[in-house]
Amino acid sequence: MDANILVRAVLGKRVRTVIEAHAESASFFLPEVSYTEAEEHLATLVARRGGDPEKALSLLRSLRSLVVPIGSDVYGKFETEARRRL
Repeated sequence: MDANILVRAVLGKRVRTVIEAHAESASFFLPEVSYTEAEEHLATLVARRGGDPEKALSLLRSLRSLVVPIGSDVYGKFETEARRRL
């Protein structure tokens, strides 16, 4: 998952529905930096669409109970190998 998926979970229904439907049987993790990136862009996107940025940010924050943020200390040691595979 990345920031784009989070934004889609807030702005749309399909991604959020999938996450909610599988939350009890699957674990979802996301780099903390992706939450930060989503927060930075979400308010602007919502305002452009005529929506309420605070409501969107509140929904984004509520997703943390379903999509767990993880720090680079958890995945950082795999970065070199992952980049090599790209």
